[in-house]
Amino acid sequence: MTLDRITIANVLDTAHICETQDWDLLLTLDGGERGGKSSVMADILLVQEPEIEKDILSEIYESFEGRYAWSWTEWYDLLKSSVSRAVIREEADFLGRESMTEINRRILRILTTVGRRNNKMGLLFPDFWRLDLYARERTRIRGFVHARNITEEGPTRGYVNWYVRQRFPFPRSDGNTIWWHRAGTGHFRHISKTSSTHAEVWARFREKEEMAKNRVLEESGKDPRKSIATELRIRGMKIRDIADIVGTPRGTVGQWVKGIKKDDEKTFLESISPEASDAPDETPDGL
Repeated sequence: MTLDRITIANVLDTAHICETQDWDLLLTLDGGERGGKSSVMADILLVQEPEIEKDILSEIYESFEGRYAWSWTEWYDLLKSSVSRAVIREEADFLGRESMTEINRRILRILTTVGRRNNKMGLLFPDFWRLDLYARERTRIRGFVHARNITEEGPTRGYVNWYVRQRFPFPRSDGNTIWWHRAGTGHFRHISKTSSTHAEVWARFREKEEMAKNRVLEESGKDPRKSIATELRIRGMKIRDIADIVGTPRGTVGQWVKGIKKDDEKTFLESISPEASDAPDETPDGL
């Protein structure tokens, strides 16, 4: 393991508490790009499920790769089919053409439909405070991955500040009663330095990451107006109304949506949120 002993002990204790209390565990890591978030989350996965560590040492990598989601549908399907397992949502596609509002909306929809399975959910996100309020309140542990001692030779990576949430009867200045307390600072080495088989599984991970980023680049080249028009048509909106929304002539919109019947398929959002439920007003108390 490349995590420090105190962090490992806290990961195991937290997972045990959530299992015995019948809670889902959402652990969110944030921090700058290339700071080490993915390495920390991978090591946490191996701490939570040591059988996967044994597989890696035996050159069996599928069990590790199978716990990662690189798209919204993968994340929803993986959480829906998992019970008491670790499931990680990587951030490779969070920096694409979608706005943070849209990303938060998708996160919100998934978190409100996949609970009560005692899963240990890991979420990597660029900035914790840009997460939707409900997602922050669902987070039981936050880790801020960062570098220190930035000199002319560059930064020293390998640090993570851990925070836990607690609900108090008195509110903060913004009216929220959930407070975040810094629990300590952990240290880590990169997981690829553990052994040759860990280096191999990391190389495979990087290939998946590159594929996810390439998919974002390919999608960014498409005209977003066409996707919006298609989605609105599926929802039943008239062509003239769609044309006004996307600022495109009716004839062009008509060509885009030609042959699409109303409600003949679900939109992506509906596919990851069958109940289309809104977020609850309250969340369970934290640790």
